[in-house]
Amino acid sequence: MGLFSRKKADKAPRRPVQDMLIDMGLCVLSGVLWFTACSDIDIWPFAWIASVPLMWVIHDKTPRKAFWYAMLAGFVANYGGFYWISHTLVVYAGLPLVVGIFGTALIAFYQALVYGIFGAVTVAILRRRPLGWTFVAPVVFVSCELILPMEFPFYVAITQAWVRPVIQVADLAGPLGVTFLLLMFSGALFDLGLAWRKKTRLPVRRAAIAGGLMVFTIAYGFIQMSRYDAKINKAPKVKIGVVQANLGIRLKGRGDFAMAQLALHHQLSKELERRGAELIVWPESTHPFPLSRDRNRRGIGPERFSLLTRAGPHAFLYLQNPDAQRVAEHFINTPLLIGVQTNHWGTGKKMDGGAWPEKLYNSAVLISSEGELSELYDKQYLVTFSEQIPLYGFLSRFGFLKRQFERRHMSNFTPGTQAKTFKFGRHRIGPMICFEDILPKLGLKMAAEKPNVFINITNDAWFGATAEPYQHLALAVFRTIEHRRPMVRAVNTGTSTFIDATGRITVQTPSVDPAPKPKGVRNPTPGVTKAGFKKKRRGVWQSSAWPKPYILMESVAMMPHTVTVFAAVGWSFGWLCLLVTLYLLIIHGRGLKRKLFRFRGDGIPMPDRKGRLRAPTPEGDKSEARPPPRKVTPDSDRKPRRKTVRKKRRGKKR
Repeated sequence: MGLFSRKKADKAPRRPVQDMLIDMGLCVLSGVLWFTACSDIDIWPFAWIASVPLMWVIHDKTPRKAFWYAMLAGFVANYGGFYWISHTLVVYAGLPLVVGIFGTALIAFYQALVYGIFGAVTVAILRRRPLGWTFVAPVVFVSCELILPMEFPFYVAITQAWVRPVIQVADLAGPLGVTFLLLMFSGALFDLGLAWRKKTRLPVRRAAIAGGLMVFTIAYGFIQMSRYDAKINKAPKVKIGVVQANLGIRLKGRGDFAMAQLALHHQLSKELERRGAELIVWPESTHPFPLSRDRNRRGIGPERFSLLTRAGPHAFLYLQNPDAQRVAEHFINTPLLIGVQTNHWGTGKKMDGGAWPEKLYNSAVLISSEGELSELYDKQYLVTFSEQIPLYGFLSRFGFLKRQFERRHMSNFTPGTQAKTFKFGRHRIGPMICFEDILPKLGLKMAAEKPNVFINITNDAWFGATAEPYQHLALAVFRTIEHRRPMVRAVNTGTSTFIDATGRITVQTPSVDPAPKPKGVRNPTPGVTKAGFKKKRRGVWQSSAWPKPYILMESVAMMPHTVTVFAAVGWSFGWLCLLVTLYLLIIHGRGLKRKLFRFRGDGIPMPDRKGRLRAPTPEGDKSEARPPPRKVTPDSDRKPRRKTVRKKRRGKKR
């Protein structure tokens, strides 16, 4: 019998509509608690009880009903948390509101499968053996988060990103360890509440073990924070500056604004250099001029690219007169880490009357103080539909589709093949581009290259001042704890941050909705220079002139290479939970263990009339032996029974 199958005899009578509405309301409540615990609402205590209403609803349901009730809770949680998808589709993609809502609903429904599978599998296990929710629920939920593929990996552990004592266990088990704790706490509360309501024996032992794990987690968190705070104080420091220009997605990269964009980033970098920055970071794809990867130097080669970046718009004056003193004053002599598109021309492609490179890469490059370019790091994980199209090789066989893809420059990006680090003096920098900082698997690859610091360059201008930039940040926090490295995040429109090796955010800017370009303003640099910069908070300065850019600076500890438990074993905790789930679902309680591992001569357990397995009777024990089944003869051989009439014994009258 399958997981969702049921016999007609077991079909329960139809429940009153009022009871169904109450159950649905509790599921909606569970979903609301989940997304309000997440960024940017951040009522994080809700996450510790968010699963209790759902557990109450499904604990007495069939697996099929539990699946759909849990899907409702998951849909509400995901739609409330990912509402910004519809905002992006409507505002930046120009789609109708109905399409944006429907697209968000599809994504929310798919991601709700984590909750749906969790509900069905957990109920199926507990109906067979009353093991309690305290440990079955977290094991199953961790397994579901592990196996369900997502474009942007998402864990409920995100709700605890700012609760540092709790998330320190990420260096042991990653974000799945925090997920386990959240579901374990809710399961223990539910087990205690259910036993109290039914007036049965309280599951004291399970609750005590869960409480012990919570105490261990908090104690471990404070110990690790204290240990690594001491290491941070002893580690060598580098002053790193970050540029956040706050340019909108429709303005950034336009041909008529390219030189003004370069001039603004150049001026912000000069401001950071005057404040003592030893390394300056530009966000993803902020350099308006692509870098050519070809040896024949078609396009802008390394030398001219370095000159253009360090001198800004003054580079043309330098080419005319390299000895001009006033041009040399505008050079940036501080190393620059920049996000840029790089082109491999090859034989080239002709399209729309012009020449286009064969391959495009989303890259990061480090320019030294002498103007030398490092080896390029290419983004390995591309965004679906934005940087690559699924089944592009197959779809491009159709001529009309291929022409549309090429004209719209869709799926032209080529993914990188390996993790690389940039050498920076005695230290090494681990670059990450876009959403790569939320991918634990890429963090494992990058940490194996022994960097002293992670630097993430991102363009979140697609999302504006929504919850997405803060959710992105919350997921990135776990990389710093998993590998005990600090992270610097340079984001085009925020939130740019400095995170230390314990997950503490030391410097941060807000996420903004970029203001449109004022009429008559061709180059914002003179206005920004004239307005100057005002200190907003520690390590953050902002100009009051459009586009109101930010600059950040912080002394970052260059942490020595450390191999944490998570770096050594990876996802072992998640795979262990999956194995336990499969054992409980397939073997435990079905008698298969006795069938597969019985000794020779042992009997095989047989089901009784109700389908329950009975242990076989030992051969030597006749007292417990079953009586032989009665022999049934055909109806034709049966002798008719005599009808006996009992005579009533009449007592004599006395």
